Amino acid sequence: MVMAKWRSAAKVAPSALACLLAQGCVGVVFMGSTTRVIDQPRILTQGKPATWAVLDATVGATNSTAAWLRDHWGKPESIRSVIPETQDEQWTYKFGPMWYGVIPCAVVAVPLVVPLAREKVVFVVREGRVVSANVVTSHSSGAGASLFGPEGPMTW
Repeated sequence: MVMAKWRSAAKVAPSALACLLAQGCVGVVFMGSTTRVIDQPRILTQGKPATWAVLDATVGATNSTAAWLRDHWGKPESIRSVIPETQDEQWTYKFGPMWYGVIPCAVVAVPLVVPLAREKVVFVVREGRVVSANVVTSHSSGAGASLFGPEGPMTW
């Protein structure tokens, strides 16, 4: 009697497993970084220093002097001369970690990522004015599919 129940369960198990897998999704996400170069950047005055606080010149008001930057963002993590003749300097401010790697997903996501760098903003300062900024931030891209969604099969 007990063996008959186990045999019935063994016959149903593959179908139950297939149903569980069909409810999930399959996909992959790639994680890395992206760099934006901004000429004559606008630096927001509200809140803490962050990569999102550096905008294109068409947005907001500018506060692009080296003195203002040091007063509001503090001392940079590093200052280095770019070209001695022009007296250009690079002021680097670093923030949170950036993760690099891949996240495959087959019902359950399996992150295979490591923090290899940090988000940062590198300002180019010339004659006491901020002339450009390189903003390096995390970036992810990927693709996936699901058999069942609110409106049927989906891909993204």
